[in-house]
Amino acid sequence: MEKDNLPVIVGIGEICEPVPENIINAHSIADLGAFAAEKACDDALSVAALAKHIDAIAVARTFSDSVLAYGKPFGNIKNLPRAIGKKINCTPRYALYEQPSGTVTQTMVTEFSDRIVSGEFETVLIVGGEDIANTKAAIKAGVSVDRSYDDDGQLEDRGVMIPGIISSQELMNDLTPAITYYSLLENGRRQALNLSRADYQAQIGELFAPFSQVAATHACSMFPKAYTAAEIATASKENPQLTDLYTKAMVAKDRVNQAAAVILMSEKKARALGIDESKWVYLHSSCTIKERILLEREHPGKSPAAKMAYQTALSRAGLTQADIRYFDIYSCFPIAVYAACEALGISPTDKRGLTVTGGLPFFGGPGSSYSLFGIVGVARKLRENRNAFGLVGANGGYVSKLSVGIYSTKRPDGWVHYSDVSLQKELDSKPAPRIEDHPDGEAEIVSHVTTIRNGTPERGFVLGRMRNTGDVFIAATDPKDAETPQQMIASDPFGETVFVTSAGPGNRFTFSKEKTFSLVPKKKDYFRDDYEYCKVNVNGHILEVTINRPEMKNSLSPYANEELEEIFDNYFSDQNLWVAILTGSGDDAFCAGNDLKFSATGQKVWVPPTGFGGLTHRVHRNKPVIAAVNGFAMGGGLEIALACDLIVASENASFALPEVKVGMIAGVGGIQRLTRQIPVKIAMEMILTGKRISAKEASELGLVNRIAEKGEAMSVARELAGEILEGSPLSVSCSLEMWHESNQYGDVTTALAQHSKAVDRLLTGEDLNEGVMAFVEKRKPDWKGR
Repeated sequence: MEKDNLPVIVGIGEICEPVPENIINAHSIADLGAFAAEKACDDALSVAALAKHIDAIAVARTFSDSVLAYGKPFGNIKNLPRAIGKKINCTPRYALYEQPSGTVTQTMVTEFSDRIVSGEFETVLIVGGEDIANTKAAIKAGVSVDRSYDDDGQLEDRGVMIPGIISSQELMNDLTPAITYYSLLENGRRQALNLSRADYQAQIGELFAPFSQVAATHACSMFPKAYTAAEIATASKENPQLTDLYTKAMVAKDRVNQAAAVILMSEKKARALGIDESKWVYLHSSCTIKERILLEREHPGKSPAAKMAYQTALSRAGLTQADIRYFDIYSCFPIAVYAACEALGISPTDKRGLTVTGGLPFFGGPGSSYSLFGIVGVARKLRENRNAFGLVGANGGYVSKLSVGIYSTKRPDGWVHYSDVSLQKELDSKPAPRIEDHPDGEAEIVSHVTTIRNGTPERGFVLGRMRNTGDVFIAATDPKDAETPQQMIASDPFGETVFVTSAGPGNRFTFSKEKTFSLVPKKKDYFRDDYEYCKVNVNGHILEVTINRPEMKNSLSPYANEELEEIFDNYFSDQNLWVAILTGSGDDAFCAGNDLKFSATGQKVWVPPTGFGGLTHRVHRNKPVIAAVNGFAMGGGLEIALACDLIVASENASFALPEVKVGMIAGVGGIQRLTRQIPVKIAMEMILTGKRISAKEASELGLVNRIAEKGEAMSVARELAGEILEGSPLSVSCSLEMWHESNQYGDVTTALAQHSKAVDRLLTGEDLNEGVMAFVEKRKPDWKGR
């Protein structure tokens, strides 16, 4: 690093605007960002003096570009950084549009400090904000104003999603609204403290009342009103109860029109431009750590990542919490603040105060950009108190990502590039609970939340632990179940027993075994005369199943999968059925996989516990299933075929796993089975490129047992089934059972050394004696299958 390449914040700016009376006059996010950028430039020198020197503009992604529900009544701004730059006559050589997360403004300051030190940039403009208040007002008024901006200039767009923040189980069980998720975490903390709801709510009131008082006097506050602790903690018409724990005054409010900006520059450049050194604020240290997903956390109410991030940032600066005069701690929900306080070892009512803005419930919650206002506010305080240090604590996701920055006007001795990789590895290496993807049976409530609408308990959610295994899961009450949420409000049921089922859309629970399973549509324990998605035919000891959706290329919706699950449940339990054949209707398609048109409707997509087609996840299978592939088997269709024991393919059949071409993965057996059934390199080519292979190629690779003429796959499959029926059904069943048993072991010798229940079943069955006697008597065996 050159002696004077030390990075320094030289300009700060922020703006807040009410919704105009005439929404047509509303400013877009590009306008607001430009206003904040102008203020930051003017704070340092002036827009005219600085704009031409800006090498890079970095912008935090807006919620309207991340969440479709917000809509875009002002049109689409395809390159927001350059749109902001154009409004201040700035054409940077580099533009960045960051991911959406409450930590990104702090991490951008850290990143570009590094890049300034390396000499890549000299002057960087960092901007963040939201126009959600204007957006919602325009949508409500039915107004559309075209403020689109299209710029094909350079843009590094880092995308919409941050991996590792949420699990598929949380998505499947509707635990995605922040208020629901955070209440679950908060209740976990409350349970650890052994506090009643009322006592905990009173503590939240004491925590947040000082925040509201700061917001009430802040010039850029969207909601400048001071509240008493009791007003925050007590539900009322103006302050409705939103969950069993949170009132409206306790949660972030995103209906804002706010933007903030900082100018980050090398000392060399700042001196060359003559920027007053009394405005300089240095980043002394930072640390960014990602927490595990909820189901992998040791405790829902604790954050080891927060402790690591806060303590590391202080240590790198050579400070303790006692050296910090000004704090701005991310406060979307109370537990985010409590986690920071516990990490710092300070009281939630510390007299120094925990915010310089007023916090997200009172100052406003401008999406991913809130902590940029914290940096602006802390920098302003430090300019006034030049011997002090300030701390900005940012939070992203669900206390999922923590980023901490330490600031001061005091010049550090130098710049150290710290990597947080080793810290992250240390955190990730700690033991984690085992996740149960298909919970069924008795479980203990670890934490819970009940949502409330118009004063009425609406839906309950639990983080649970299975009584028999200790594995953890997420479950929700059935949307039609009004009784269980009422019970949860009445009993505050930590540690209580619930009964959970994974049958149906998501995991569902109640406090009664009978009620839980009454919510599951009762499956028929016999073959119906008529199915909606399939046709079934029993031909002696052979079951023939046809997926009957030719107009949809025999693709499967969740309801079709459930129908197939019921059919195969009955096949495996019927002692008179010894072989099953599965095919598709028509000559074009065996199965095209998941019904993407159903998925596009926005309805919940799920797979039953036995998997796609009722087969891919099915365990304890001891009867053969033949796939009669009468056309293409794509995606889930190939995964079903791979789960079958034998495959007959018509000469026009083809096989592929094209999931990567539509942003998905072959995760219900394709990846796992194809790599075991054909050479790995060929399998990986199919998985990674979506390559399609013909029936002939599949046969040469050993994937297909027999090839039939077009239209004859079912006939050949029947011939193969007939050959199987010539042997003992019990022997066939025990052979399959032993094969499944041996798959648990890595080598043949170990597998042979294990006691086999299949052998026990064979030796005590009737078919063994019948086979021997028929051989001796030179007659055809009369198999019983038992």
